Amino acid sequence: MNGVLRFFMALFALLTLVISVGFILQITNVYNVFDEILALGEPYFWVLIGVFAFLILLSLILFFASFRRSESEIHSYHVSTEVGEIGISKQSIESTALKSARSLDGMRSLEIHSRISRDSNQVALEITYTPFGPNPVQQNAKKLQDRVKQDLESWLEVAVSEVKVFVKQNQPNQNKRQRVI
Repeated sequence: MNGVLRFFMALFALLTLVISVGFILQITNVYNVFDEILALGEPYFWVLIGVFAFLILLSLILFFASFRRSESEIHSYHVSTEVGEIGISKQSIESTALKSARSLDGMRSLEIHSRISRDSNQVALEITYTPFGPNPVQQNAKKLQDRVKQDLESWLEVAVSEVKVFVKQNQPNQNKRQRVI
């Protein structure tokens, strides 16, 4: 969900909260909020009408935005050819990237996640690994980016827009006993 939609949701929630409290106070005769506002004169009447119209507009925006599909719902990469259509699954893309990444030395705990863009029909990858060995981490990560991008574009013939690499620290396993020498 993007930031504008979050802003509208927060504004809608706040206005709904304030108006709901006003209605509860009005109905229980604790405080006649709307009578007080209407007693101030005609300009405040139009302000109240404007607030309700704005709430209706926000409700419509949020209603229609709830039916919009996001990129995360796309589970395969599609290419149209003169004979028909070719679909490559998200799992196939991730397993090919994993095989390519495992061919490099100095990496453990590889995790690969892909996003397929509906608009540009490109693949974006996020690779997380734990380094080990004498290889420099940044050089190894750069090799990983290049290798995975090149292999996916040559083997599967998919357009790769970006390859993000995250290096995480090796967490010692708490279940294993450590030997003291």
